[in-house]
Amino acid sequence: MNSKAKIACVPLALAAKHPPYCDLSIADAYTRFCAELAERELCDPRGKKVVVHELNFPKLLGMKRADPKSGALILDPNTGKPVKAKASRVVEQLKNGTFQENAYYVERGRIRTLFWIPDVIQNPDSIHPNAHAVVVGDEVYVKRYLKLGQELKIVVMGPASGGQRVIITSFMTHELALGKYVGNPPVWTKK
Repeated sequence: MNSKAKIACVPLALAAKHPPYCDLSIADAYTRFCAELAERELCDPRGKKVVVHELNFPKLLGMKRADPKSGALILDPNTGKPVKAKASRVVEQLKNGTFQENAYYVERGRIRTLFWIPDVIQNPDSIHPNAHAVVVGDEVYVKRYLKLGQELKIVVMGPASGGQRVIITSFMTHELALGKYVGNPPVWTKK
């Protein structure tokens, strides 16, 4: 999809009030995530069930490895790209109390809006085919919030066993960039 393509979304005047921001540390956000979201089943407006897995936590935060002393991102020597955090290792460290927050980088916008995900899934403005060039998934849920900066929260979904849906990733974006992530026409829109 052309990133310049205009994707219709809810006008700013009709944007929803956003849920509270999460300003917790990674470890505290994980504890809350396990209590409120992990292994919880959510239902979208079409009646499709979405499961949130505990191992999604690092991916939902966009976690990458960092040098614990300097905080600099650790780069893959072959690609020069930041090294993604291994989800199973992060979750194991969080569970056994050995997690070192300074050994990881997270996108603060993702952690601040992490607990908005149920609202986006259960009450999206629209659901579109996925057009993201890198992220694998078949549908993207979109919700516009009344806030400054990036006002659109998107959740990329994929199929899972038993007819359920699983979250691949989630992040904030601007209306002008939406065409990079979603295709037209939408498969569902709020009436």
